[in-house]
Amino acid sequence: MKRKVIGLIGVFLIFFSSYLMAKFSTEELREIMKKSVNVFIDCPFCDMNYIKTNVNFVNFVRDRKESDVHILITRIRAGNGGREYTLDFIGQRKYEKINNRLNFFTQKDSTDEDIRKEMVRNLKLGLILYLSTTPVSKILDIKIDNKKVDKIPQPEDKWDYWVFNVGLRFYSQGEALRGATSVRSNFSINRVTEESKLRIGLSLNNRYNYYQVDSEKIKNTVTNKKIQSIYVRSVNDHWSVGAWFSYENSSYKNYIYDISPQPAVEYNFFPYSESTRRQLRVLYRVGPRINKYYEETIYGKLAETVWKQVVNVTLETKETWGTTELRVFSSNFLNDFSKHHLGVSADFNFRIMKGLSIELAGHYSRIHDQINLPKGDATLEDILLRLKEVESSYYYKLSIGLNFTFGSIYSNIVNPRFGS
Repeated sequence: MKRKVIGLIGVFLIFFSSYLMAKFSTEELREIMKKSVNVFIDCPFCDMNYIKTNVNFVNFVRDRKESDVHILITRIRAGNGGREYTLDFIGQRKYEKINNRLNFFTQKDSTDEDIRKEMVRNLKLGLILYLSTTPVSKILDIKIDNKKVDKIPQPEDKWDYWVFNVGLRFYSQGEALRGATSVRSNFSINRVTEESKLRIGLSLNNRYNYYQVDSEKIKNTVTNKKIQSIYVRSVNDHWSVGAWFSYENSSYKNYIYDISPQPAVEYNFFPYSESTRRQLRVLYRVGPRINKYYEETIYGKLAETVWKQVVNVTLETKETWGTTELRVFSSNFLNDFSKHHLGVSADFNFRIMKGLSIELAGHYSRIHDQINLPKGDATLEDILLRLKEVESSYYYKLSIGLNFTFGSIYSNIVNPRFGS
């Protein structure tokens, strides 16, 4: 019933500020607001100034522990190129165990204004559940246009969920002794329904570099062409099956072509219906890699076909205390298990205590599967200008950050002067 009501186009929430000021004195309104709901919005991508300006009947606080309602807002890519936004209303203190969830979808061409208006509308809808027990309910007015409700037709998609995207980017920069020009183009075809998902992407990248060394002008070109596609079929709320295909031509990686078709299967330990809050997925794919090289490789090959298997384990959670993402990746060639790649990455954002949060991110890979490396030593020019891939046994990156805030718990006031 909630979803039907929320989905009605004719729902309008109207808060009559001028009417309220005529009926209640400033002191009366101040007392009413003291007993309003304390709200903490957990959303790094939201326009908080806009939200605070338009949802002005609750008290926004800076720390989740001071809130009566913790609103966790997440988003995922939808099949039409837009996004699905999920608003989880999590009751705390006197509203403990009173939870609610609302969803809305945007289109690929939705503007920021469209998105933030729909965000505010859903925030107002979700907060009614909590405001109805406070004095603020005295100044709340909700209207439904019944005429529009009766006229809502079942949506029909003339494109049958097919979405196409074409992009072209030209990039140029230069100095007295060096310069670079890049041309990047991409084309994609997507079709996403609850039963299946198909994505096909094509990208073409050409980078032209020049360097002036004394009286000599050195020029080089790095090219990359790639096609990637996946097809996934839903089996049930935990299992999915499908196929993965990739094609790559890269002068940097020494590939005339690298073709890899791989059937795949995935299991999610949590139901896919909970994917905006938590996921624990295990993906397995296996198949041949058909390679042809520009230069003879360190293994004396100009062409070869090898079989490769890949296992991905990914854990993602979004909770009131923070977010986590852990990923373990492993692959190897079936004809030679010594040629393998193992990687692990982690991203954490923890709220340790009131006002204090810590951010940790890291990635580490052990690399023993560079069968594409050309024979012979890379020149200094190849290494410095990144013209060719060079041998490496590992790769890593790390970051850590702390953030501490203190002072007033309220953050209702919006003042945009001189920027943020």
